[in-house]
Amino acid sequence: MINIGRLFELGIEIQHANLGVNSFKMTQDESEVVANLQSHKVTDNHLLVIMIPSMDSKKSDSVDNIQFRNLMQFLVLEKRDPKLPKNNQEDMFIYKRTQETLNNILEYFFQHFDDDDSNCEMFRKLDVSSFEIDPVKGVSDCFGWSWSFNF
Repeated sequence: MINIGRLFELGIEIQHANLGVNSFKMTQDESEVVANLQSHKVTDNHLLVIMIPSMDSKKSDSVDNIQFRNLMQFLVLEKRDPKLPKNNQEDMFIYKRTQETLNNILEYFFQHFDDDDSNCEMFRKLDVSSFEIDPVKGVSDCFGWSWSFNF
């Protein structure tokens, strides 16, 4: 089971690592994400949201050998400037910028993956075959990317 305090520290570390993240939130579900985004300003871009992971024990074969699998989601979002006209070109620019930030986070994550004293040590059992990266559109006028994975 993941240590939530360490996960929160990882979010702060990412925010301060000059990767393109200007604000960070950790939340438990999508309704909280929407509530947080309503107060998010364009000047706060890019926002990293780490969802508190859900867990299951599907890989466990007995009560004596319970192994929890963490189901994680990171969101990298940019709030659209309401003064700009809504058009596809601006949306694509936002996707491009947020994709660059997500790529920076992934690169940072993998560079520090084997550090014993790093927050990333909690991901040692990472299932890379579970990676899913999906576009996020129009959540409280924000666009960006969702990175989901299991460990």
